[in-house]
Amino acid sequence: MRKVNCRKAEKQRKRKVMKRTNVFKLHPTKEQEKQLFKMCKMSAVLWNKINYIRRQAFFKDRFSWEKGVKEIYNKFKQIIGSAAAQQMIRKNSFAWKSFFKLKKLQSKNKLSKHIKKVSPPRYWKDRETGKRKLMTIVRRDCYRIEKSSKGRKYLVFKGMRIRITGRVKWHGKQRQIEIFYDDLTKSWYAHQTINVEKLKAKGNKKAFVDVGRPVQIRHHLKEL
Repeated sequence: MRKVNCRKAEKQRKRKVMKRTNVFKLHPTKEQEKQLFKMCKMSAVLWNKINYIRRQAFFKDRFSWEKGVKEIYNKFKQIIGSAAAQQMIRKNSFAWKSFFKLKKLQSKNKLSKHIKKVSPPRYWKDRETGKRKLMTIVRRDCYRIEKSSKGRKYLVFKGMRIRITGRVKWHGKQRQIEIFYDDLTKSWYAHQTINVEKLKAKGNKKAFVDVGRPVQIRHHLKEL
């Protein structure tokens, strides 16, 4: 009975919270950029390795959440850190869970009309250029955003203090921050997830909000 009550409380808590994203542009020094490239490249290698194991197992009808995870985690925690390795594996698991949910909807003919094909999570590598997708994730307790006396903002993690620009639009409980390199603009960006409490509508009026996570929109990034 106690477990049931805990689950109900957790569901109620989640209903009161919505995820929002602050978008920043990073301005690393040459030395900081070298570290970012190294971390993002190895994060992509981790993603591709765990994704390869899961894709092969899926196509052979032997899918397992645990297969290869411990070995890959132990190897990459020495390279990108235990927190980053954990976050990358978790992100890949989330991608696979989303895939299985879509497959279930497909089997019941309940897929949205705009979804033409359901495919397993892809590798972080461009098929045409062969370049890896450069991205990494920093856990919520492994970074902070500082503001100097002159008003400049800095992203602090992994011994680096990188200057960032962009408005802190959302305030609340900080979650992970995803850092990625845009090959077209040759620039670095960060998406910081924030948990924000939902506002109650007053009176009989209804308020509608978009609780989906923003996707990368290039014309929006250029404003940063």
